[in-house]
Amino acid sequence: MDQTEEVKEVAKTRPPLFFVLLVILLIGIFISGLKWIFTLGASDVGSTSFLVFDYAVGLTMIFLPCTLPLAFVIVPMVMGRSYQKGIGMALAFGLGVTITLSFYGALIGLLGQLLGIHQVETAKNILYAVAGFLAILFALGELGLIKFQSPTYGGGVPQFVLKQKDLLKALLLGLFLGNVGVGCPNPLFNAVIIPQIVATGSPFQGLVIMLVQALGRITPLFILAFLAILGINATSFLVKHKEKVTQVTAWTTLFVGGFLLTLGVFGHDWWTLSGIHSLGEKITQEGTITDLLGSKVQQFGHTHSAPVGGSSWLFGLPISLGTPVLIISWVFPMLWYLVKREKNLVSVPQEQQATERKYLGLLTWFFVSIFAIIITIVGFLLPHMFTAHWSEKATDRHDEEMNTVQNINATTSDFHSVLSSQSEIQASKPFVLKISLYDKKGLPITDLQLDHERILHVILVSEDLNEFKHVHPEDSKDFIVGTQANEFEVPLTVSKAGRYRVLIDGSRKGMGGVFDTVWLEVSGGKQLVAITKDLSRTRIFDGYEVTLGIDSDKIKAGHDSHLNYSIKKDGIAVFDTDEYLGADMHLVFAPADLSTMIHAHGMKEKTDSSIEAHETFSFPGLWKIYGQFQHKGKVVTTEFMVEVEQEINPMVQPQTHMDDHGH
Repeated sequence: MDQTEEVKEVAKTRPPLFFVLLVILLIGIFISGLKWIFTLGASDVGSTSFLVFDYAVGLTMIFLPCTLPLAFVIVPMVMGRSYQKGIGMALAFGLGVTITLSFYGALIGLLGQLLGIHQVETAKNILYAVAGFLAILFALGELGLIKFQSPTYGGGVPQFVLKQKDLLKALLLGLFLGNVGVGCPNPLFNAVIIPQIVATGSPFQGLVIMLVQALGRITPLFILAFLAILGINATSFLVKHKEKVTQVTAWTTLFVGGFLLTLGVFGHDWWTLSGIHSLGEKITQEGTITDLLGSKVQQFGHTHSAPVGGSSWLFGLPISLGTPVLIISWVFPMLWYLVKREKNLVSVPQEQQATERKYLGLLTWFFVSIFAIIITIVGFLLPHMFTAHWSEKATDRHDEEMNTVQNINATTSDFHSVLSSQSEIQASKPFVLKISLYDKKGLPITDLQLDHERILHVILVSEDLNEFKHVHPEDSKDFIVGTQANEFEVPLTVSKAGRYRVLIDGSRKGMGGVFDTVWLEVSGGKQLVAITKDLSRTRIFDGYEVTLGIDSDKIKAGHDSHLNYSIKKDGIAVFDTDEYLGADMHLVFAPADLSTMIHAHGMKEKTDSSIEAHETFSFPGLWKIYGQFQHKGKVVTTEFMVEVEQEINPMVQPQTHMDDHGH
């Protein structure tokens, strides 16, 4: 940017005490502000850890072409200024950038509100795929393999901005240049931060999330500006190492982009089967990585049983192709890069060709080593480890939860279900779902016993959470009482195509409660899965007015929540509900991503007409609670949504299903 006015040089030997104290004060204000925002995040804007992640992503933007050029604007602008004016201009510039990015955050939140999409698996996958594809294009462009210009600042500024006085000029420059960072090619920003804002559906939450993002971006700019005020031009280091920084950023972006593209196209089932999810859990623990990626967008799942259904989300491709596609997205650019370097040898001066050939040889062996590691670990070891031991992992995890979370006699030790049907499972057409039960050794299970008046409880929930079914093998006219077979048939009809989460819940002799959760694919044309958020507490179901009461205004993950159902008919409280399948009320708790399903039971209060229940929600986000009670022979199904908030210092790990027979 051209400087149109002479700047009076100020002799600087060492910074005065005023400058040092002012910088310390600003740092204190900055840290206090971040702490306040993160505390705000624990209740109003999602998890605190997500905002920390958001801030960290903002910090990484300094190495990308949408933010790095701003350093070459703010440094010359404050260099040579007095301490007071330099700090004032730096703050004004940062304020301008923050206002612009926060404004865009509010707009994105408003877009999410208009769309009405909450926890939409298909929408998430599209965002992942697009972000991954753009990240790969950006990386290939930076490596010189294709001609792709990423968003950047070229130096043009409206003339009226340059004519303003120093502080106003700095503010206007920040407002103007803040627009450059909206389309920054950071895959974490495009595939995590932006979807989070859309999923919240709140302009306020979008504003706060982008405010934190902006603070992360301007932090390194402030450091460079303060050094410039002291007469130190730290941008020379960035210029000197620009090529190395660009190369590292490009290769890192390529690997992240390849993963996001594959995840977007092949979905959560591929991610689970690939074994990458299990590896991440071993390294960081499931709860940690979930918290970092947000409670509303990055709910990749909390279960590890083998997925049912072999097609990908976006194009119907077999999910078995996901890992080969991921490996190709990583390996092919490296081969391409080697070939391009080889071809470019002819343009290298003769005296440098020997050195270049030696470097190319070393690079080739390095890439070959990377190929071998990728193919061995990603292509073989991780998928093999997952498919060979998934049931054992589920057993170990559940046994630990039984010892540390609740003392409930339920286990997945020897319980695995396989779903099938003789006819194609289509929407709106009757079919018979065959359920085959095996232990972890693959032996048939034939020792089920009655549990709540049924040999097996089968619960289905559609991915948009709108369809709920609670059925049993006894519903079939062909069911034989006292059967010892390991196969059961359940007649069903579901209304729409897509995925359904199925909970198989029973009890084994001498073992107590057992369960399994699997996905069921229903053909008939895929539809956009849109979940409409409805937190109303009083609703009408089949002529009954049902009110859900909760003992506190805010439900915290990992804390016991007391639920109270009040039932009225024609304005009169209903006291005489019947037992339904051995309980006053059956309850199913399901998060919006259906990563787990919890079957519990309610109990009548002796003092009034209400039905009480307790539940501990294991992780934050949107949950739906299905209830079933019976009155005068009529079974009524209720549905309510609740928002579960993240505990600031969560200690409870995500749980799988537990059938709470104590209620």
